[in-house]
Amino acid sequence: MLDDHRSGGMMRHLTEHHEDAIPCGNASSAGGGQSNAACALVCQWTLNGEPCPSAHVYHTVRTLARHISSRHLGVGRATCEFCEIEFSRKDALRRHQTATCPRHPGYSGGQSGGPLRRTRRRHCKANATRTTQDARV
Repeated sequence: MLDDHRSGGMMRHLTEHHEDAIPCGNASSAGGGQSNAACALVCQWTLNGEPCPSAHVYHTVRTLARHISSRHLGVGRATCEFCEIEFSRKDALRRHQTATCPRHPGYSGGQSGGPLRRTRRRHCKANATRTTQDARV
């Protein structure tokens, strides 16, 4: 039985009742937070016969528990008071308000130089080639 929907309670539940689904061995002895290269956990949550849309692979029981707690159980949900978009966690709401919420009084249209991790391109060879080709045109 799940008596605590927060990530700590979910982690305890996973290690006590779903240990057979955890390929990392006894995750409770490692504290559930130590990363293990052999540990590849995928969310197996289903709703109306549909699997979780997250294709993320979690390397600790703690991160999988945090995902289930926030995404599927709604713990820690927060709504932007300016544009009313709902976020699964408060840290995502803060990122949204400081960087991308157009209705937030401090929003600068993305010109602030702040952390716009979602909109920045990763520096990789493919992007460098594309940028070089665009500059030639």
